[in-house]
Amino acid sequence: MRFTIITAKPGHQPPQTSFDFLPPGGTIGRGV
Repeated sequence: MRFTIITAKPGHQPPQTSFDFLPPGGTIGRGV
């Protein structure tokens, strides 16, 4: 479910951007 929230923020961009946000997003997601 948290992955969906992180993907919703960069949702404006294509899914390809989600892959790039996955590595750094995981660290930011934990902090949030």
